[in-house]
Amino acid sequence: AKRFTGHGRKSSDKVGVELILKGADGKERKLGVDWGDKVWKRFEIAVPADLAQPVTFEGFTLSNWGSRNDPQENEVVFDLCDFRVEADVAQVPFAERPYSVGLSFPAVGNVFYAGEKPRVVLSAASWLGEARTLEIAAKVVSADGTESPFTVKPMTCLDSASVTMELPFAQPGAYTVKLDVKGFPEPKSFSARYVVCLEPPALTPEQKRLSPYAINVHGGGYVGYEKFARLGFVWIRDYAYTFDWMLRARGNGEYGGWPWPKKMLAQAEANGLMTLPCLMHSVKFDRNKPESPRAPDAEWRRGMAHFMASFPTLPAFEIDNEIDGRLDPAGPEYAAYHKAFGQIVKAVAPDRWAVESGVAGIYPHATRKHVLSGDFADIDVCNGHRYCGIDAPEVSKSNANTGQGEAKKTFLRDVYRDWKRAATADGKDRQLWITEWGWDTRAGQIVSEWEQAAYLQRGYMLGLGNGVDKMFWYWYYDSDTDKPSNFFDGCGIFDRFREPKPVAAAFSALRHFLPADMKYVGYANLSPNAMAQIFEVKGKLVAAAFKIRSAGEDFTLDRQPRAEGVFDMFGAPLDGRTPRKLDVAPTWYVGLDKGCDWLKQTPIDVESNHFVRNVAGEPIQIRVTAAGDYTAQIPEGWTQERTAEGFAVRAPAGTPRGPAEIVVTGVNAGVSKVMKLDVDIVPEAYAKSYAVDFDGTLKVDVVNQSESGKTHRVKAVLPAGWKVEPAEQACTLEPEEKATLTFKLTASTDVSAAEKTAIPRLAVETAEGMVIDHVPVVPREWRLKRTSGVKIDGSLADWSSEQQMPGWMLGPRGDQESSKVYMGYADEGLYLAFDIADSKCFTSDPNSFWRAADCLEMMFTPVG
Repeated sequence: AKRFTGHGRKSSDKVGVELILKGADGKERKLGVDWGDKVWKRFEIAVPADLAQPVTFEGFTLSNWGSRNDPQENEVVFDLCDFRVEADVAQVPFAERPYSVGLSFPAVGNVFYAGEKPRVVLSAASWLGEARTLEIAAKVVSADGTESPFTVKPMTCLDSASVTMELPFAQPGAYTVKLDVKGFPEPKSFSARYVVCLEPPALTPEQKRLSPYAINVHGGGYVGYEKFARLGFVWIRDYAYTFDWMLRARGNGEYGGWPWPKKMLAQAEANGLMTLPCLMHSVKFDRNKPESPRAPDAEWRRGMAHFMASFPTLPAFEIDNEIDGRLDPAGPEYAAYHKAFGQIVKAVAPDRWAVESGVAGIYPHATRKHVLSGDFADIDVCNGHRYCGIDAPEVSKSNANTGQGEAKKTFLRDVYRDWKRAATADGKDRQLWITEWGWDTRAGQIVSEWEQAAYLQRGYMLGLGNGVDKMFWYWYYDSDTDKPSNFFDGCGIFDRFREPKPVAAAFSALRHFLPADMKYVGYANLSPNAMAQIFEVKGKLVAAAFKIRSAGEDFTLDRQPRAEGVFDMFGAPLDGRTPRKLDVAPTWYVGLDKGCDWLKQTPIDVESNHFVRNVAGEPIQIRVTAAGDYTAQIPEGWTQERTAEGFAVRAPAGTPRGPAEIVVTGVNAGVSKVMKLDVDIVPEAYAKSYAVDFDGTLKVDVVNQSESGKTHRVKAVLPAGWKVEPAEQACTLEPEEKATLTFKLTASTDVSAAEKTAIPRLAVETAEGMVIDHVPVVPREWRLKRTSGVKIDGSLADWSSEQQMPGWMLGPRGDQESSKVYMGYADEGLYLAFDIADSKCFTSDPNSFWRAADCLEMMFTPVG
């Protein structure tokens, strides 16, 4: 390149312009451009002779250095016309002359609507200085693996050329175009994605306000609002409204500073999207910072009120995000901030929603406490996050979100129902919002892109059927990295190149089939591993049938139910007259026959939890709906009795801890529905000890797992030479309440790994003196012994029990721990050996070690 020329005009001289060039050696150079002030002006920029060729034009950069002391916001419009580069290709060796080939789609976000003809544009550019004929081998691959080659005529390229091609797949679905191009010095192979979607129906303003369809974004960078509007999303939740950023951006009240919230909101609204601003870091209390404020002060209230008053079109405000990592979600500080926040919203904007912080988990006990105390009197929306990891939503028992590994296992259906009861305990009909949820296709706990698409549809249906009002998918784009290593890197609707994944087409189909004002009718169990969710939309029944667990038993509908239309997960029509083998991806039945047996199952249900943790001897209360005749099949030796609400089932006192199963069958109008309840028999109290601290302090958590209030005693049971003070403590706890007891280890001696009886422990007793659990007393130190003759050969025969760390020191399983750890030292260094017995080694993603795999962590600290 020799020089760049063009014509420029800017609306103000307060901002300067520079051209950015990059040489072949990677070094950048910025060159000033004499841009016309309110008038067109021709400019010419010579490429510096010392800039390594070939040169890349990187763009323009702007600077307000000349007006840096101007306190007013300045908006400058730049116009550019006839921008050209003059080059002398003859001076560049032929082998170094650049050429390129690219793909683009004439549709926003590569999203076509059904009925439109999907097309792709192949563009080529060449500096070779001679015409080349490009031969193109092309095919399209659908999300289910179906391939369709198509013909592209050869294209001649001298300097630039392009061809528009119609694509073979036009029915709703997710597709990848793959091209192999020959004709340039080296062949080029590349691919790009597109989707064909069902067009989302238009909504009224009230339908949009109540719409459940929402997604998380960060407006501090590129969003591409038009893409998500085209897919049918209605709401966005934006982290760029961080509270401190808003205070800094406020200026003289115009909120004209970065991240430019007025512009963010205007762009969202221009695309028909409603915004939930997440006012991150507004809650200033942190339990690890004793000096932090436990309640908001007057300045905090003024800042919050000013922001709310300055954005009159925002329909709701969320106080913060995942603050349960730094304060107790059931604690007084949480209550104080939310109470003040709700009061401010109702004072400034009484017709808009005050939304609880989106906490990392869902805490019905905390919600119930704040609701009944009155601290949530002005909170309209209870808010939480829930990720299912690799599990399907219907069978997920754990929250895979950060910091939720030890949360109590519960089916998602049960969590939502309990949470709804807690949110409305004072009679106010509060909404439930899930402001983060999703599945990852690239890192952490990985699912396939097909599963991600299927689980989005099923996750929405599960939430809508169990009290959730709005669900914000996380995230909008996959992380832009070729080495994904963290959970969330692959949660996007669009991939790292901002092209649509199959989940994009699946969402649009869901949004089309269940657009607004849908009423949940119920579910039908088709087999132990297949079910159907049923809704009513404008007087018509809409059902989605699917296989629940991908690895579970298959199920085929020998006769599909009658319906006006049958469609796949993406909205492509199917033949409803032939047998249909169900997949994890839903099959949709629109205009389902109202006499269908599936519909007869819907009044039948077990309303109590489908996963129960039970103390043997205490009743399991099974509540069923009024419709239907019910029977219960229980394990051998257990007892049952009919109650007004259903059944009371008991396991005999002393039943060993472990899983069990109760099967409830209901019959309505001659149709049976079989419902399986999972039972986990647990001790009356659960205890967990932590390693002794440097000062000798030992903490023990005790949780009451009974359905009623209980008193538990924790007693020291120690070998000779050990002493713990006090030797005994008691705690009285309500159901699910936890107490942390503090002891002090004042004396200890070495205990061999071979010792299985005289090990230091704390016994947990009932009020009657029955020992129901025990936890180890894990000392701070364990002395390594010198070793020799160790061979790195996979055999542990050269290790002795003296070099084995006692199993009860390894973790919460105490003397039940089966893993073996050996350590020793020698002049050449530290020797380690491990014997891990497990049914399988789980490794979802080897690049995301501790978050997504069975693993071992060793931490070393140098002396001093």
